Amino acid sequence: MADISVNTESLTMIISSVSAIGVFLYLPYKLGKYQEKIETISLAIDSLKKGQEKIMNILQNFGQRIGALEGVLGIGQRDNFIQAHSPLSLTKEGETLLKESGGKDFIDDHKEVFFSEITLSNPTTAYDVQDASLNIIINHSLAAIKLKKFAYNKPMELGTIFRVCSLYLRDCYLQAHPEIEE
Repeated sequence: MADISVNTESLTMIISSVSAIGVFLYLPYKLGKYQEKIETISLAIDSLKKGQEKIMNILQNFGQRIGALEGVLGIGQRDNFIQAHSPLSLTKEGETLLKESGGKDFIDDHKEVFFSEITLSNPTTAYDVQDASLNIIINHSLAAIKLKKFAYNKPMELGTIFRVCSLYLRDCYLQAHPEIEE
């Protein structure tokens, strides 16, 4: 019986030794696989960071463009030229600005062209006319040299002058087309 006990102890030591050797051989293999996964994840994170930088640059560019458009359209500006009640209308200062800037003459000189463009937009409400009027003034801004010079020399946002002109154009068109409901 003593021999069996020694043999069992020896067998246990042999099994333990083989197990330990197996673990030491398997462990680096398994750690290598984890290292590969960590490197893959690290590369993915780097790629995401580069993508995030590109997206941030694009968003910043959009922000600048939106800011420029707000300036051109006069969005977010508080001024004394337009009364905020509905429908929007020019104040006395707005009427003065319309005349002094040359906006009234600009609209009157191009009224037929502007009217035909508003009609092409097929307006059904006064708001449609108001929206079309502003778009038309902006689209014809290349011809509005006098308005640009006035805005530059005041200094004033061109968008404010465009909004004032567009309300005058809207009112002229609605007066000529009473069939359009408010």
